Amino acid sequence: MARLYERKKKNGKIVYCAHVCINGQRIHQSFDSEKGFTKKDRDDWVKKIEYEHRVQLRTIARKKTSLNKLIDKYIEEELPFKKSKRSMIVFIEYWKNCMGHFNLNEIKPHHIHTHCQKKATSPATYNRYLAHMSILMSYAYFQDMIDDNPCKKVKKKREKPRHRFLSTEELQRLLKETKEVQHLHLIVLIALTTGCRKGEILGMRWKRYDKEEGSIYIPDTKNGDPKTVYVNHVVKPFLDEWEKVRPDSARIFPYGDFKRSWWSALKRAKIKDFHFHDLRHTFATYLLGAGVSQFDVMKALGHRNLNSLKVYAHISKERLREVYRAIDGALDI
Repeated sequence: MARLYERKKKNGKIVYCAHVCINGQRIHQSFDSEKGFTKKDRDDWVKKIEYEHRVQLRTIARKKTSLNKLIDKYIEEELPFKKSKRSMIVFIEYWKNCMGHFNLNEIKPHHIHTHCQKKATSPATYNRYLAHMSILMSYAYFQDMIDDNPCKKVKKKREKPRHRFLSTEELQRLLKETKEVQHLHLIVLIALTTGCRKGEILGMRWKRYDKEEGSIYIPDTKNGDPKTVYVNHVVKPFLDEWEKVRPDSARIFPYGDFKRSWWSALKRAKIKDFHFHDLRHTFATYLLGAGVSQFDVMKALGHRNLNSLKVYAHISKERLREVYRAIDGALDI
């Protein structure tokens, strides 16, 4: 804290004085108006001294701030408000385990690239680990812990668009195998007939289900916009029956995840290279094959623009129509 005052000389000239205390050491400086100095010169000197002190303190603090401390702070202050916190924690824990001992100012682009490469089973995987490290480094930047985000200097891998969707035969086999697990069967049916993401399905609540209308309101989606989806005549009986099984649960599917039963069903159905999110691709493919407009498919998927549908452009319309005509038979359950 600076002490500023003025002293008048015998000749009437003013001396502008300042006392600044830095780390317990008192620094004094005078600015004599007789020599052409002004009050502004004194004030500018004080600002310069105080700025240099803040920079010094920040440098010392940065040397003591590890990635571990940053991650703990992020998990406490930011992660609870993220929609995908359950999946984010997996990536964050990886960075904590492999680089947590690094001080923030020691983390360089080549360190990040090396550790991304260790987990890179595909370009997409590499990019996911890079993206989550970038989230942490951006947080550090806005907390004034680093001068720049080192992830900006790490080049992303080029990803190939994924075009996987279920053929009619695969769809029939999958539905047959999921029947063994009631909640999984219903989850798959909802994904196939609404195009909802896994997180949206697991977040569905009974109080937002309008039984008469057959609609489910989803207030929070990936892009932040709410939407309403409708269950068809095939799915509704299964949903109503499931409500009798879990009447006391707030969520329709009170599960953290269902990976084990999902992968087991795929294995029994002899379906390879298929992810749960590909059910969303299957939904869109069938709609386009039935001649539904791209705009309506965009709305059904919850996208904000048509660019997201380019992934389906390679599929011939004839093939799509053939696939879609078989949906009634595929859902004959």
